[in-house]
Amino acid sequence: MDFFEIKTVVRAKKSKSMSFFCKHDLAKIDEDSINSLKQLSEKNSNQNVRICLHDGPDSDFHDMVILQTPKIFYRPHKHPHKTETIHLIEGGLKIFIFNDSGDIADIGELSAGKGLIYRITKGYYHSVFPITDLAIYHESKNGPFMGEEEALSPDWAPMEDAPDFHKFVNNIINS
Repeated sequence: MDFFEIKTVVRAKKSKSMSFFCKHDLAKIDEDSINSLKQLSEKNSNQNVRICLHDGPDSDFHDMVILQTPKIFYRPHKHPHKTETIHLIEGGLKIFIFNDSGDIADIGELSAGKGLIYRITKGYYHSVFPITDLAIYHESKNGPFMGEEEALSPDWAPMEDAPDFHKFVNNIINS
């Protein structure tokens, strides 16, 4: 069953990555769904892709299956009102946790044989980065989506379009 061809999802109009919301109360992710995610990413220049198992940003609980490539590094951020859990499905990830000054406080590595689940309590600056060609993981957190209040980025982390952003990212990844 191809998750995208049977019209069980609708494309999210406003999102950082290619995203889809489930149109039904019951949602199942299987190997075919994962393969569809991979194919969709490949057809779109290896973009990050997510399937939101909830029906929209106003849902009380958010479950997302995310395919992320090392092509994009998301700026560190924190969720002041939400705790999130990441459960690795395929590939490998490093989850960088930062203190308020920007120093790395912890690095959680998720991969076969190392760890499969990492919980980030609200208020911790963090960034997730694949250590394989792609990583597929399940992320869950309480909703609803809160717009600009959802995630706060620190002053010590340069914006993605800043000249020193790539140096910043390389320093983190090589930690």
